[in-house]
Amino acid sequence: MKTKKFAFAALLLALIGTEVAVAQQQQYAMFTGNRQQVTLMTGGAGWNCEYRYGAQTFWRAFSLSQGCPSSVPI
Repeated sequence: MKTKKFAFAALLLALIGTEVAVAQQQQYAMFTGNRQQVTLMTGGAGWNCEYRYGAQTFWRAFSLSQGCPSSVPI
C-alpha cells in the first residue's frame, strides 16, 4: 500500500514539475518601436504595433489607452 502511495506522489510531483517547466518556456516577441494609429473593428481608435520574434515580424492591434506593450507572448 505504501508503494502505491509513493508512486502516486512521485507521479504527481513529476506532472507538477512538467507544468512549471512548460510555463517557464513561454516565448515572447519584442516591440520594434513601429506603430500606426488605426480604427479598430469596434470603431474605437487603437494602435497597430509591430513585433519581432527571431527573423519574423508581425503586427498586433491594441486599444489606444493600452498602447503597445514592450513584449507579447506568442
